[in-house]
Order: sequence, then structure tokens, then C-alpha cells
Amino acid sequence: MNAEELNEAREIEALRSDPQIQAALRQSSAGEPSVAHDPDAKKERQKLLFIGVLVVLICSVLYYLLGWKYFPIRNRYIPLVQKMLLGVILTTVILLIGRIVKRLLQKNIDNAITRYTLTRITDLVAAIFIFLVVLSLLFANWYAAMVSFGIISLVLGLAFKIQLPVFLAGSIYWYAGPFLLVTESGSEM
Repeated sequence: MNAEELNEAREIEALRSDPQIQAALRQSSAGEPSVAHDPDAKKERQKLLFIGVLVVLICSVLYYLLGWKYFPIRNRYIPLVQKMLLGVILTTVILLIGRIVKRLLQKNIDNAITRYTLTRITDLVAAIFIFLVVLSLLFANWYAAMVSFGIISLVLGLAFKIQLPVFLAGSIYWYAGPFLLVTESGSEM
């Protein structure tokens, strides 16, 4: 029986060191299979990348031609149209960079939960950058925009001055779990 257990332990160790079995275990523990090698998904990614680059090129050419005053548009509308084109260019570039980062994350991370979380964080960062681009195009003066957001945050801070600490304490309690307070003498509270 000892020899049989020893042989079984050796066999298990040999199986654990096999790279194909390790990859299969990683893939099965990751949840759903990755779409990294799907040819339809690859064509879709290439199509979206081509469309994004095409949008950036067309908007860049139009922006340049508007600077030349080549189009029969009134002079007072040219800066507005150039701002809109610049916004489209920057938004498209941000979305393309976000797609590339998400693709790299999906390709290099085996765990589906981590991959999902990081793609959501990438979407959030891209949305924040797009919001900043739109904000900078809407407001000519950043100081005025920051003052208005400062006033809004002050109003929200005063409105939630009681609820926010309770929420933070509750989230800490939920994350850390119940805890005991101990005085200097060692007695529990």
C-alpha cells in the first residue's frame, strides 16, 4: 500500500508539471473560454480599427482644410466646427487606445474575473478621458469650469454630510468584517 501511494504521488506530481495540463487547469478555472482565437472576432476588431483610423484621418483632413478657409463657411462658424472635429478626433483616439489596451489585457490574462474587472476599469478610464475632452471643448476657460464644479461638489458635500460617513463606515465594516475594540488594559468593548 505504501508503494502504491508513492507511485500515485509521483504520477500526480508528473501530471502537475505537464505544461498542457497546467494550461488546461488555468483555462477551466478561468470560467468561460477566451475569444482570442476566434476568426470572426479578429475580423470585427480589424474592421473597427480600420473605421477608427479612417474617422481620425477624415476629421484631420477636414480640420486642416478648415484652417485654410477652403470651405464656403462663414468665418464665425469655423472655430466651432474645428472644435467639434477636434473632439471627434480625440474621442476616437481614446476609444482606439481603450480597445487596444482591452485586447492586450484579454490576451495576457488567463483569469476571467480579473480580465472582466480590468476591462471595466479600462472602460471607466476611457469614459473619464472622453468626459474631460468634452468638458474642455465646452468650457473655454478651465478656471470657470473648475469653480462651477467646486461649487457643485460643495453643495453635494453639504447635502451628504451625514450619509457619506455612515456609508464609508458601513463599507469598511462590510469589507473588514466585525471587529473588536480593545482598551489599553486588554478589556474588550
